Parts: sequence; structure tokens; C-alpha cells
Amino acid sequence: MHPFTDDPESQVRRHGELELLRRIREWLGTANPAPPRGMGDDTAVLPVPTDGDSLLLTNDSLLWNQHFDEFTEPEAAGAKLLKRNLSDIAGMGGVPHHAILALAASPNLSLAWLERFFRGLAACAREYDCEVNGGDLAEAPGTDSFLGTLSLLGSATRPLLRKGGDLDSWIWVTGSLGGSRAGHHLSFRPRLEEGAWLAAREDVVAMMDLTDGLAKDLPALVADGLQAQVDLAFLPLSEAARATAQDTGETEVFHAFTDGEDYELLFLTRPGTDYRAFEQAWRDRFALPVTPIGNLVLAPPMEDSVPKIIGLDGRPLFAGAGYQHFGSSG
Repeated sequence: MHPFTDDPESQVRRHGELELLRRIREWLGTANPAPPRGMGDDTAVLPVPTDGDSLLLTNDSLLWNQHFDEFTEPEAAGAKLLKRNLSDIAGMGGVPHHAILALAASPNLSLAWLERFFRGLAACAREYDCEVNGGDLAEAPGTDSFLGTLSLLGSATRPLLRKGGDLDSWIWVTGSLGGSRAGHHLSFRPRLEEGAWLAAREDVVAMMDLTDGLAKDLPALVADGLQAQVDLAFLPLSEAARATAQDTGETEVFHAFTDGEDYELLFLTRPGTDYRAFEQAWRDRFALPVTPIGNLVLAPPMEDSVPKIIGLDGRPLFAGAGYQHFGSSG
């Protein structure tokens, strides 16, 4: 469904800000609590996490023709905006609680599209037991413009950071990788339950969610003086990666490393961890696959920059690849 319309009677400008806010409150339903936690004041009043938990805060955006297009169902677009943030919370081993949403849209935005967008967002919030507490609504200049930005508060008893691995740490990934544009970038499930389970284990020492591709994200877990040595034979490839490779002429491995928007968990375990016992403990709890794809090894002493990811032959893998905002086009 196209988000914008040429019919003046169907555009959001026909209704005005106050009426739009009233409808948004109605569309969100029980996902938006009563004031002072929900819409009504300029600032929501929220409870503070207890029992010594750390407060988590993340933020992600959803941009027309960047993260969704006219072939995206409005409900899926609304859910994706929240799920992108939920995946960040999962990557810390946390639990989501409160969301604040800001929308900037041109006046020719379709009211019917916006309703379905908010109903999809609300359904997702209820599914993952978090609240949409309010936000901001602004008119963007011009036509065919839409940007949604959502901030999400969560908490974690033991937040897992990106740095924490050491020499001989195992590198793991959940699920399968590559080809996300075939549908996974909309249908993915944030790995909240899995992330919380991992954070509760002492043998897991670092973690993040995979959003920009293994080639870009894995180096963030690699401390100075180390390299990630990946065994490509163990890389979990999605069926979508294989199908995409047939269309592009690139390899499935290329797409697994560079496509991004996998929204899986990438994590490290402590050196000396029995990977077979770890895999068994995981399988006893989850149907989702988990795969050890390599280890952290010592980097050779070099004057120039050392590649962060290498294969078993020691050669660099996809250096500089993966999705980058504001990247050079050539």
C-alpha cells in the first residue's frame, strides 16, 4: 500500500493535528496507557527499574524508501520500527518497557495508511509487552515524506556489551544470515528471550544484534590485538541468501556477510567454554539454531592496519563491506 495519496479528502492535512492525535490514541489502544504514563502531558511519567537493574536506552528510525516501500504492508512498517529497537534491547540481554515515537510526515500522507501503521505498531507492542507512552507529531515540507523515530527504554540485570572477548573466545551467531530483503527484514522476530538467556550465562562475555552485516558488525566485538577467524564452512546461510546469490551473481557467503538486517544475535563465549555442551544447553531451550563460526586469534604485529576478520587461511574477509550510512558510492 502506498503511504501517500492525491485525494485531498484522504490526506492527513484534512484532519489537523488535534484530530490526528485523538485517532492515534484510539489506534494504539491498550498499547498506550492512561496519563501520566501515556499521551496527555508533554512528558510521560515512568517507573524506574528496581532491584539494581541497569537502564537501557536505544533509538532507531524508519524512513520511506529506505527501510520500507510501497510494497510493504503498513502494519509491517509500524511493527518494524518497534522491532528494530527491540532487537537492540535483545542484543544487550535486556527487557523492553517504554517507547516514545516521533513522526514527521508530509501533508499528503494517507490517513488510512497511517491508521494501519499505528495498529501494526500497537500489536507489536502488546506482543512484546512494552508500552507506547507518547511522542511528537510534525509536518514535513514537500510531498511523499515520512520519517518515524522511536526511542525505547528497557532494563537488564547483566547488560552484555560489545567488548569482553579474549584470545580463543568462540564466535557464535543465532539463526541464519543473508538475503534479508527477500522478506526477513520485515518478518524477523527480535531475539529477546534468547538474549536474556545468554545474558544470564557467565560463559557469554559479549553480544550485539546483527543489523549492518557480519562484515561490519563482527569487528565491533574484536578487541585490539585480536582478529576474528571465521570458518566459512560453518556459516549458517539462509535460503534467501542462496536465492539472492542466484540473482546477483555473488556468492551466498558474500550476502551473509554484507546484506544486513538479519536481526540475529552475534556473541562471544569465554575462552575454554565447551562449545558442544553450550550447544546442547541451547538446544534444550530453543528451536532456533545457534552456530559457532570461529574464534578470536592473535593479530600479527604489523605497522599498517590489521584486518579484523580473516578466514582459516589467514586472508582478510570482506574488509570494509557491510552496510554503512553515508558510504561512498564509488
